[in-house]
Amino acid sequence: MPGMATQPHALNGSPGLTPGDDGGKDIGAEHIPSHRGEARFILSLLLILTAGTASAGETACWLDHGAIVVPAAFGDIAGDFLLDASAPKSQLHVTVANSFGIVTPEARADLRLAGERLSGFDMKVADLDVQARPHVAGIAGVIGADALAGFVTEIDAKPCRVRLSRRPGRRWPLRLELRTVGGALAVKAAISDGATSRAGWFAVATGAPGVTVADAKLTRDPPKDGDPDWPPARLRALSLGGVLFEQVPAGVTADAPAGLSGAIGEDVWHGWRMRLDPQRGRLELKPVRR
Repeated sequence: MPGMATQPHALNGSPGLTPGDDGGKDIGAEHIPSHRGEARFILSLLLILTAGTASAGETACWLDHGAIVVPAAFGDIAGDFLLDASAPKSQLHVTVANSFGIVTPEARADLRLAGERLSGFDMKVADLDVQARPHVAGIAGVIGADALAGFVTEIDAKPCRVRLSRRPGRRWPLRLELRTVGGALAVKAAISDGATSRAGWFAVATGAPGVTVADAKLTRDPPKDGDPDWPPARLRALSLGGVLFEQVPAGVTADAPAGLSGAIGEDVWHGWRMRLDPQRGRLELKPVRR
């Protein structure tokens, strides 16, 4: 398949990102349009109760600050959840859990998402303020790789739809090997800062923007007036299944799970239809029609 380049708008004065200790190149950030609204817990409840407006096994979703957000219900808790294939364990926000009388480190209930039900599903109770901070309304939790393990998950970004099924569909143009690394769903990719290249396994981060890179550093500190909620850097190149992405918004991470070189977020994925199939070990991509 021929290479497809993406060149998001650059911000002036952005620092560079360097894998390892060698010199880096220029960077910046592009904002993916976010879903703006209020009272999302009420809206999510309505979406669940009126799920007949979408196809069976399907739900509407939206992009919020570069993250896929879906309406779902965990027991009696109906709300907006980040859908993140890079999260090994699904999590329930501690504030939400406490408001429903849950004070234990883990909770068990039926999880309902996109017309499917996982009975007796376990969620870890955690403080998600750092993850949820950029979002304009409260996030009830994170639906992670453990919840997606038994499904074929299709994500359409334009318009945003999430579909769950038990069987694979017709093959899409680009197929990549999909592995579980450190509990996260991951694919192999290569990155370059223009001087140094590296290949490794990167988590499929549908709950975050940009690319994060482990064992890397910025060539200089980000601007003090920069947006703290967006990747501060720009990666010269990312190669994924023979497709080239250039000038990708990026940041660094110091706590990537063992075996992972970082994560690839929605700045890359939003131009594609995505099909995650953990049981068969493959990620399929299809370009979004313009």
